[in-house]
Parts: sequence; structure tokens; C-alpha cells
Amino acid sequence: MTFCQTAGDEYRMGFYKRIADICLFILGIFPDYAGRDYRYPFSGQVRPYIRGKVRISPEDYEKEGRKFYKLAAEHPSAKELDLSEVFWALHENFQNARKPLNFIADHYLQYTRNKYLI
Repeated sequence: MTFCQTAGDEYRMGFYKRIADICLFILGIFPDYAGRDYRYPFSGQVRPYIRGKVRISPEDYEKEGRKFYKLAAEHPSAKELDLSEVFWALHENFQNARKPLNFIADHYLQYTRNKYLI
């Protein structure tokens, strides 16, 4: 996200889209990962802050994903490429966009998904 701020305006839409896509992918394919480092698994309590370790809650992933799809939708390049409507739809329906990914992860990747979580 920091690099995105220093990139030229003509390149920002690609960064906005990529950040939002990663948030959607993590919440869709690896939803357990999003909460694992943020909360204790059995109690659900938020883990204490550890200096130098980035912790993002599942709610923050969704908030950031929606925010960056909105930024992508508002970017002039999205309008030129007729992608604004797609990005607006993803911004407004982020949770609905997660559902097919959750289904794929639960039904087709359930046995291999955990080996990718480090």
C-alpha cells in the first residue's frame, strides 16, 4: 500500500486492483488465515500486539478490499477501460464476491489448503 502511494498516477489503478484482489482472495480461499494471527482460536480473544508484526483482522481485510475496489473504480484508467462498473460492483458486493471463493475452497481445496498456510 505504501508503494502504491509513490507510484505514478497512471499505474495506480493496477495497484488498487491488486490490493483489493488480494484481500478478496485471502478472505475467499484462506478465511482461517485472516483470523488466525489476529485472534486466539479457542477463546476468540484478540492476540496482543507484537512489535514489528502486522496483524490484520478479517474485518480490516474486507474494509481495505472494499476501499481499494472503490479507488480502482474512481480511477480515470478504469473509466477508459470500461472497468468502473465491475470495480463498483465488487466494492458494493464484497461479501457476495467471497461466497464462490469460499465454496471452491471448502469443496475443492479442503485437503490441500492447509499445506499452504505457514
